[in-house]
Amino acid sequence: MDPLEVSDDQTGRVRSSDRAELRRYIDLVEETCGDQMISVVAAYGDWTPWNMASTETGAVAWDWERFDIDVPMGWDALHYSFKSSVVNDGLSARQCGWS
Repeated sequence: MDPLEVSDDQTGRVRSSDRAELRRYIDLVEETCGDQMISVVAAYGDWTPWNMASTETGAVAWDWERFDIDVPMGWDALHYSFKSSVVNDGLSARQCGWS
């Protein structure tokens, strides 16, 4: 599967304006990881504090439209940390290490 054909929203395709940046990150991962296998797992896809709650009977999550079964392991943790830092802490993407 070409990573540039991964859906990002209702269009089901990566926006053309994001392709160059996405390609740069894909190349960086390939350069860094070389021939290492990257484990893929099922992931919620939009794991953030505002998409979940703790109740007396357990955890509840909503907003499942980004759920996928072919996601690099750790994506949910990375997404949670990044989105929380940007939204809750007011950091920029650059301050989070995304340039």
